[in-house]
Amino acid sequence: MQNDSRLTNAQIVKYCMYGLTSFAAMMPAFMYYRMFMQVNLGVPAAVLSVLVLIGTGTDFVFSIIAAPIVEKNSGGNKGKYRWWFTFMPYVMLAGAIITFAAPSSIGSPVVKGLICILGYILICGSVSILGIANSGIMQAMAGPSMTDRNRMSIMGARMMAAATIITSATILPLKTAIFNATGNEQLGYLAASAIFGLTILIGARCTLSVSKPYDLPRPKLSEAEKAAVGNGVSVADMFKSVATNSQLLVLILVYSVYNFGFNFAAGFEMYFFQFWKTPETFTSVYTIHQLARSIASLVGAFVGPQIGMKLGKKKALATGLGLWGVGLVGVYFVCKGNSPWYIFTAFSCINSVAMNVFSGFGINYFLDCGEYGYYKTGQDNRTVAMAMFNIPMKIATMFAGSLSAVALGAIGFDAVTLTAASGDFVGAVAAFTDAIKGPFMFWFSLFPAITMFIAAALVLFCYKITDEDAAMYAKANAERAMAQMAAPAEEA
Repeated sequence: MQNDSRLTNAQIVKYCMYGLTSFAAMMPAFMYYRMFMQVNLGVPAAVLSVLVLIGTGTDFVFSIIAAPIVEKNSGGNKGKYRWWFTFMPYVMLAGAIITFAAPSSIGSPVVKGLICILGYILICGSVSILGIANSGIMQAMAGPSMTDRNRMSIMGARMMAAATIITSATILPLKTAIFNATGNEQLGYLAASAIFGLTILIGARCTLSVSKPYDLPRPKLSEAEKAAVGNGVSVADMFKSVATNSQLLVLILVYSVYNFGFNFAAGFEMYFFQFWKTPETFTSVYTIHQLARSIASLVGAFVGPQIGMKLGKKKALATGLGLWGVGLVGVYFVCKGNSPWYIFTAFSCINSVAMNVFSGFGINYFLDCGEYGYYKTGQDNRTVAMAMFNIPMKIATMFAGSLSAVALGAIGFDAVTLTAASGDFVGAVAAFTDAIKGPFMFWFSLFPAITMFIAAALVLFCYKITDEDAAMYAKANAERAMAQMAAPAEEA
């Protein structure tokens, strides 16, 4: 690929600080909100599935309307996309606090659960808005340069891997230390979430600074200019642009399927350690497990994209998903029974490296589809296409979060969590019988593996955009945009 870079390494690192800090800010809530509601608040699995569906469903609806909201806003003197970074990070911080702030004076676990879900919605809504705005900033900073687009997304993946190491090594020990010091586990969750939530303010300042020369205040347009460049998109326009972009539809389906499997398994992992493999040493072992996986992810963030660039983005996506599926099959056959916990950790590390073969390209897959749509139709909906990057995750979280809770209830896991919520942890471990462990392992590993194989097959047989195609679309679209902007001025 031709080197058409125009950004410095320092600019790219500064741009990617948002990704690092937003990940850190949301991770305490995303990692523990379901377990917190079930074990600490005593919410039964059936009720939990409804609450999770309310939260994720509301988040999904909001994520649908977020792109038109961002696109229609001019941003005043702050820039179209930079404007959102002046206040939405504070909304995210509020959500991180509210998630674990249900007062103990409230007797109803359901009401407490609703407060927790409110915090979750605030976090997710903030991530949707800021993610779209951040994608617009990336497009403004990189322009048509495929080199800079890849550099920014790969550096973003590395920063996320670093954030994973930091959060894995510190969130649970911090929560546990506060719990041990105060005897209040909820306070431990709350303090950890608030401390990590504050980091988003640092990332927002970095974004506002580095993007200032690129995301300039929008001048007031004449009627002729509005007609030439458009005046934002409506929800109907967004649906139309997605529905008429065959490659974007395929990509949304691929990401929805694999994210569903990933999020479904995530609802089981902590229980796998806490009540089965390491009940007496859960905190230390689970911290080591997360740290090991995070280090593997960081290594993968350097090695994986190099493999991916040699394969090309399409083959990288199919290869990474296929290897991930193979690893999950290995978990099912090797990690059930009395196998030691670190065998599962080893598989998790391998899967993390496999994921990085394609995840380093991140949102560029969706930007490629946006370039494809613009090239084919002449309508510039690239920001809408990039906004779709979050939609598969929302769809997957909405269904996987609630359905994993349903699956846990169906295999009898309520007996474990409700016993733990009553304070009888030894009894909870005893309640995790062999009759539960068998179906638990199927849903924890083999079922997600099937979703990975389906997603890989969709990429191989249905997704058509190569790196060469994407570069050609981007160049042609940049020339078209310049011509459109010049036409009204010439007529005047």
